[in-house]
Amino acid sequence: MDKVTLLTVSRVDRQVAAMAPVSNILSQATPAFILDERFQKAISTLTVTLYFQTRFLAATTLYASRILAVQAYFATTFGAAMSRKLLAGIWDSAAVQRLRKKMFEDFAKWILGSGNTIFCALFWPGWWVIGCAVLAVAQFGG
Repeated sequence: MDKVTLLTVSRVDRQVAAMAPVSNILSQATPAFILDERFQKAISTLTVTLYFQTRFLAATTLYASRILAVQAYFATTFGAAMSRKLLAGIWDSAAVQRLRKKMFEDFAKWILGSGNTIFCALFWPGWWVIGCAVLAVAQFGG
């Protein structure tokens, strides 16, 4: 072959080229490619739509949960303040003051009365001295 033959347009008949097996396969597969492209575009649109809806729902839920958390904090603070006031009112009421006074008198009678020896035996400060001496003897003496 010479160089001119390589540079010129080939003279293949178009009917012969149309009957080639590659062209036949492409012509039959073209509708499938078109359907595939439409399906991919539909899935892409659906995916993007679902993404934005999910993101909007997540952002809205986060915002609502923050609002609820702040409201719960204020309600808890208000409830604690009211409970404090209620307990202070009960503690300072006349009936509770009489009960506290009576309990203190009974306790004082028990300590200063016949139970004084038991109280002194239990809470005598000398127990610390005796305990430390026993511990020192146990440590150094063996």
